[in-house]
Amino acid sequence: MPFTGDIFSLVEIKQHAQDLIKTLEQELIQTETVNFMPLPQLETALTQFFEVSEKIETQPELLNSSESDFSNISELGDYGLQLLAGLEQWVDAAQFEDKMVLQLSILSLAIWIHDHDGELQQLDNIVNALSQLANHTYNLKVLIKLHKIVEKITNSAHKIIKSDLDKTDPGRPWRLLNLNHGIIATRTHNTDIMNTVFEQLVSRLPDDAANFFADGMKQLDVIDYPEHVKYVMEQFYQSTNKPTLH
Repeated sequence: MPFTGDIFSLVEIKQHAQDLIKTLEQELIQTETVNFMPLPQLETALTQFFEVSEKIETQPELLNSSESDFSNISELGDYGLQLLAGLEQWVDAAQFEDKMVLQLSILSLAIWIHDHDGELQQLDNIVNALSQLANHTYNLKVLIKLHKIVEKITNSAHKIIKSDLDKTDPGRPWRLLNLNHGIIATRTHNTDIMNTVFEQLVSRLPDDAANFFADGMKQLDVIDYPEHVKYVMEQFYQSTNKPTLH
């Protein structure tokens, strides 16, 4: 199914996860899966997660009560994301080519956490899902929707993640998330979005900004972007690279 920019509801995430497990149970998987959570156990855990999550929708007071193992939405949501990461391990082992439904389910659960005032305590599988969806999205209107999804994800990232204290790992999710956001913003061709996201990128990744805009200028030479897009990219390139005459 093509990505339309619309996310799944909690009920739809549950249905897709259940369907995927049924499909996996019929697969003859050759890859080593001894370290994976067994599918029956994963299915039970996901069922319990969605039961709790659906109750929280109408009875938020159940959190941090004797009826719940979770004290807040952030903990509950993180547990759900871990279970979907476990499901993704099985999908990878089965070598499924189309993972879009699972990737969108992961993003949708992240947005559910955001919309219920929770924080994202880890970004690993979220960033991977976002990257894969972005790579197969070309429609400008859909890219704008994707930008709004990323905006919610960056806003709801845990404060420790946002502080980005350890900058030694170039593959850290916070860095990749913001770089991907910059690329998505460019591809929207929307100068308001580009300006906002580029300013955030300069603030959040000061060590990467110059290279990002230098690479962006090279891409603009390869791909025929509209002039207004080139203008914004050049403005940020000039301000971060500060080229001088010799």
